[in-house]
Amino acid sequence: MMRTPISTHIPRSHLLLMALTLSVTASACGKKNKADNKGPKEHQVKAVGVKVTAPSDWEMQKRGSRWLLKSGVLGVFFSRHPGTAPKTPKEAAASLSSSKIVEQETLAGGAIYLFYKMTFPTRKGSKPMVLDFIRVILPLDKGYALCTVQLTSADQKAPLAKICKSMKKI
Repeated sequence: MMRTPISTHIPRSHLLLMALTLSVTASACGKKNKADNKGPKEHQVKAVGVKVTAPSDWEMQKRGSRWLLKSGVLGVFFSRHPGTAPKTPKEAAASLSSSKIVEQETLAGGAIYLFYKMTFPTRKGSKPMVLDFIRVILPLDKGYALCTVQLTSADQKAPLAKICKSMKKI
């Protein structure tokens, strides 16, 4: 008797989604207890010229021209940019004209925090995709640093915003 492979019974797209869900769930579950037992630590992003406070078991990785501080599926990106940083939340929000600003504030050291929703078009007839983002802009001696996060529906905003809001110059 010959068995038919499972892939012929379940559409490939469903198999990929199941594998991704299992992978994300395993990653998140595997890191949860470790993160709960670790206190905060100052992490430095020397290439960007900043430091932040995050759980001590988070690790830094270079991703292209940016740096990612992450644990499992959670993470925040850091990058350095030339030019002048916006001086007010209103100026910072102007560069995100296609977005809806939900929260904005000026932080210590002249940093600007924005929480915004950005709408992306989808196929004709489908509802547009709306994604949530966190952005902190910190002026540096030369240029400025960005801490950015794209939130998923499963992410809690507060802990990730706290990490970005803790960004200071080295």
